[in-house]
Amino acid sequence: MTVVDHLTLPQLQQRIKKALAAYHAKQGLTAQEVAAIALHTSRWVCATVARYNREGLEALPDRRHDNRQS
Repeated sequence: MTVVDHLTLPQLQQRIKKALAAYHAKQGLTAQEVAAIALHTSRWVCATVARYNREGLEALPDRRHDNRQS
């Protein structure tokens, strides 16, 4: 099976992690519960969900500076 290189593996992993944070929050988990699952802080969870609420899935790119494609 072939997967087109739209994102690098680290970028794809980060995008999935952020989408799962929104998914778990939508299921009713608290920010603290989602943070424990995502291995991030509840502040990260709240910021991620807020971005998702404003702009949808496209608001969840990998924003870390060292992982941008050149």
